[in-house]
Amino acid sequence: KPEKDKLIIGIDLGGTKIGIALVNRNGQIKDYLKTATLAEQGREKVVGRLLQNICHMINKSRENDNEISGIGIGIPGPVNSKLGIVNFAPNLPGWDNVPIKNILEKELNIPVKIENDANAAAWGEKIYGVAQGVNDLICITLGTGVGGGLILDGKIYHGKNFYAGEIGHMVVNKEGPQCNCGGYGCLEVYSSATGIRNR
Repeated sequence: KPEKDKLIIGIDLGGTKIGIALVNRNGQIKDYLKTATLAEQGREKVVGRLLQNICHMINKSRENDNEISGIGIGIPGPVNSKLGIVNFAPNLPGWDNVPIKNILEKELNIPVKIENDANAAAWGEKIYGVAQGVNDLICITLGTGVGGGLILDGKIYHGKNFYAGEIGHMVVNKEGPQCNCGGYGCLEVYSSATGIRNR
C-alpha cells in the first residue's frame, strides 16, 4: 500500500473572506474552499465557521487516506506568531488578544502556526513564487485592508511587538476619514479594495 501523503491546511483569514487550502509539502494545492468571513457577526461565529470548514477539509483528506500534519493561518493585523495570539485585527471586530492557536489546537488536536497574512504572503513568494532566491523583499497585499510583509536576510522581520510592515496604518492624511484601527487618514482608508470602493 502506498505511503499516506502528509498534507497541510493553509488558511487565509481575511476581513471579507476565508480561504482554506489543502496543500502538500511541495506547495501544490490539492483542494480549496472559500467562504464569507461575516466578520460583523463577531469573533465566536467566525471561529465557529473556521472550525467547521477546517473539519470539512480534514474529512475530505481522510476520505483520500491522507493525514493532516499541521495548520497554518495568515491573519490580518499584528499577531504574536511565537505565542499564537492575535494582538489586534482592525477588520475583524472583537479580535483583540485572541489566543487562536490554543483555541484551534484544543478543538482539533493538530499543530497550528499563525502569522500576519502579509508576512505569510511574502514567505510564500520567497519559497514558491517570484522571490525565489531573494533574501530581502517587501510584499504589499491589497484586499479588505493594506498589509506589508518584510523578509530581511532570508527571515521574516517582525519588528518590535510584531508590528513591522503594517504600512496600511501609516497616516497619509491626518484630517482624513477614520480607519477601522481607530486612527484617521490611514493609507488603508484610501488604498485598500474597501477604501477604493467606498470612495
